[in-house]
Amino acid sequence: MKNMYLRSSEWILLPLVVILLLAISATARSQTSPVVSVTSKPSGATVILSGDYTVAGITPTSFSQNLVGLYRITAHHEGYETYHSTVVLSGREAVALDIKMVAKTRVRAAMRSLVFPGWGQDYVGSKTKGALLTIGTLAAAATTGIMHLRYESRRHDFDDYNAIYNKTRSVEEREKMLAKHYALQKDAYGAEHDRNIVLGVLAGIWAYNLLDAILFFPDYGLSVSGTNLGLYPDSNLKGVRVVGTVKF
Repeated sequence: MKNMYLRSSEWILLPLVVILLLAISATARSQTSPVVSVTSKPSGATVILSGDYTVAGITPTSFSQNLVGLYRITAHHEGYETYHSTVVLSGREAVALDIKMVAKTRVRAAMRSLVFPGWGQDYVGSKTKGALLTIGTLAAAATTGIMHLRYESRRHDFDDYNAIYNKTRSVEEREKMLAKHYALQKDAYGAEHDRNIVLGVLAGIWAYNLLDAILFFPDYGLSVSGTNLGLYPDSNLKGVRVVGTVKF
């Protein structure tokens, strides 16, 4: 049997050959990784795949990374609702994802604002306005609750005293009780009036929030081209005339 020996120069080249072979193998594997292609309707959506890795692109796009496992899909496009879904990637075959996005509409914005003030504004991207309407509604609702409890307390005091007043048969006793009876009745009416004012403010905020969602829906190039609100002097009415227009 013949023995083989490597010269010193060959020992130096051997590690370089091994490294080169490993690099070629890794490159070959990366080139054969299945492609994940993503399209959307409409195109131009920003799509993000999140899993073991996070990749992003603007549709139509494709990802050649070796993506394996459960991935969350999120897509954003102005004028459309955010798209959410999941996909399981095997890493062994090409995958084509087609995203169909839902356009934001005036009706959906109005329904959200009807359910809760500020939600419709947040839906169309007016987050600051939506937050202010939500805070205003919560503050008005809390104040209304407090004022209603105050009214209930004042009315209860008046009802109790009024029952005693009506049972009193002595004219002199009635005359002594009359001032307090009138004061309690006035307090009850005043508390009811204050409660109703705050309740009106709450209803006004709710109504404004709903009208804002309907009339001032953003122009995404989908339905409404714009709205205008103007103030004009009116000599006949001796005041100011408010004129609003909505262009469809």
